[in-house]
Amino acid sequence: SGGVYKTTNSGQNFSFYYLGDFGFGSIRFISESTGYVVGYNALDNSGIFRTTNNGQNWENILEYNEELYDVFFTNAYIGYTSGWNNILKTTNSGISWNEINKPENNGFLSIHFLNPYDGFITGGGGRIYKTTSGGVWINQISTEVPTGFKISNCYPNPFNSELKVQIELNTGLLKNPEIILEVFNTLGKLILNKNINLQFSGKYEMGIRFDEYPSGIYFVKLRSQDIVTNSKKIILLK
Repeated sequence: SGGVYKTTNSGQNFSFYYLGDFGFGSIRFISESTGYVVGYNALDNSGIFRTTNNGQNWENILEYNEELYDVFFTNAYIGYTSGWNNILKTTNSGISWNEINKPENNGFLSIHFLNPYDGFITGGGGRIYKTTSGGVWINQISTEVPTGFKISNCYPNPFNSELKVQIELNTGLLKNPEIILEVFNTLGKLILNKNINLQFSGKYEMGIRFDEYPSGIYFVKLRSQDIVTNSKKIILLK
């Protein structure tokens, strides 16, 4: 059986709160009253539980069919959980969770955010990954210095849920390293933007999930302080 222990006298005594047949590996409190705990069972099914009354009561806010190891909330609304094969994010206090693009790795044991945008995650093989845009994980695929600043490829295209965007960047062309990736619909409405902070020249690849958007034609481009790239046409088919 699994649960959490609570002390109110500096560890002299503990009270036990049973939460189910889970082995819990991480507990985080974002205030004196509100906290989260995550664990998984022998069938590799996971659960995240939340308390809003100092641990007196806990509610299951997520059931997931893979192992989850860690949970971290940056505020009362935005939270992340990491596991063997996925990273999930909520923006509504855990009411709903969506898988976000992840580094090319498995075994995400620990996740920590300094604020809603800047965070770190540990992966298999002793790797540490950093995001500066709230879970947009970017892999550098080449250190070769490109001649320009552009989106070189979007694939697969058409795509079903996750799009890979390859970026070529020569930082010598930019006055400011802050880059914004923007996605527009056919009416020219901005539906998605991601802040990217790339410090070094090279070729990069990032994934963007479109779980919340309907099938259709979209356009993606990059914007810096002084340069806007040509847009790439992408087709989402669900």
